[in-house]
Amino acid sequence: MEYLKFTFSMEFEKPVYFKYFPVFSFRSVLGKQLRALSCLFPGRNCSSCSINNTCSYAQVFESHINKNNPAVQGRNRASHPFVLSVENYSPFANRKIDLSVTVFGTRASEIMPLIYTALGNAGKEGLLKERTKFKVVKIRTDWQQIGIENFQKLNFSEFIRKVDLEDNSLFNYLDGKQLTLNIDFITPLRLKVNGKFLSNPDLNALGNAFIRRLNILERLYGNSEPAELQFIIENKQITEQNFDWKDYEYFSSRQRRKIRMGGVTGNTVIKGIFTAGELAVLKACELFHIGKNTSFGLGRIKISFEEARGQNGILYKPL
Repeated sequence: MEYLKFTFSMEFEKPVYFKYFPVFSFRSVLGKQLRALSCLFPGRNCSSCSINNTCSYAQVFESHINKNNPAVQGRNRASHPFVLSVENYSPFANRKIDLSVTVFGTRASEIMPLIYTALGNAGKEGLLKERTKFKVVKIRTDWQQIGIENFQKLNFSEFIRKVDLEDNSLFNYLDGKQLTLNIDFITPLRLKVNGKFLSNPDLNALGNAFIRRLNILERLYGNSEPAELQFIIENKQITEQNFDWKDYEYFSSRQRRKIRMGGVTGNTVIKGIFTAGELAVLKACELFHIGKNTSFGLGRIKISFEEARGQNGILYKPL
């Protein structure tokens, strides 16, 4: 599955205070501005629009699909083809903030420049109730800085990366070894089983969430049949869990009311035998998040494994 990821560093004209999780605000203005850029028939409902399968806004923010689809049978909306995350923000005043945007699927190189334009237009209108203006001051990938003046001129196909879960060579050196893995749940993880959200997800629930997320995305946005993914729980055990339930409040302009999107944050430590394929699955879930409401920035995780024990305790190395 192909994807594009860029991080946009933004600067506000004056310090701002985020009452809600910042991703919610950026997601809202991106949707508004992308619709303004893309929609040819503003008065139509996206679900019945004759061009919703080619409209960038409809594809990204509405994601309508036929109920008879191979990924999520019976559902008429797909997982959105993007995730957002924020760095360097404070619960107090913010003058700068970093927004990372990951778009996946074969249309990623077409959608990303539109998202950048939408972000620029949002900055001119301003953010939050005070309409504080902002501008993008830096752009980077995970491996290089990009000049702002050159961004729209980029050949985005050169920045495409691919998650190939059939190629696990990156983790061959750890294949079959006894490992201690730490999973940090950076933003609330919303896992629902039998109609209830889990406040203490066990190994089976986590393993199923990893596999389900990647299988769905590969079927929706990949260009090949999903690999046979496995996460074997019999040779692993959770040795430590530190979970807290955290509610994020969100004002839904569509529902015109405040709603809560809560989930678990904290960390869990898993000890056992891991295959290279399982480690590749975990690494991919770092990129794509897991659970519900991932396009709101939820379900973000970070994986690390025990490298050594020293005088200061356990040292963890990023996977």
